Amino acid sequence: MTRAELLALAARVEAAAGADREMDAEIWRAAQPHDYAIWEADLRQRLNLDWDELRKRATIKANAEARAPKYTASLDAAASLVPEDWYVCAVAFLPIKRVWHVVLSLPGLATAQAAADTEQNARTAAALRAMAEEASDE
Repeated sequence: MTRAELLALAARVEAAAGADREMDAEIWRAAQPHDYAIWEADLRQRLNLDWDELRKRATIKANAEARAPKYTASLDAAASLVPEDWYVCAVAFLPIKRVWHVVLSLPGLATAQAAADTEQNARTAAALRAMAEEASDE
């Protein structure tokens, strides 16, 4: 995914009101494109469908939602998204705004932060922003 696509996905995760399996599938596709592509090709072969037919069906969406890690529901899954060499600098609940705030840092180079209704979504959005820092614009 491009930097802009990752940032847009991070914004959607921040705006989500809680866990969302459809969004988890999108995050999985962004975070693990190689694993997602292998899974998608295997599904297409098992169902004996050509690409266009597979895309028309809800099959891929339903199966991706079932297969994707629960990034928006699990702290462990959200933590697994943090890119290598990045670390969690701060995690705080801001009671006045009623949001969780997460700051990730790449020492001396960059920070990525997010605020969301749940800690899982804040961690996931911050990790997507960290990925965007490392992504190309293409």
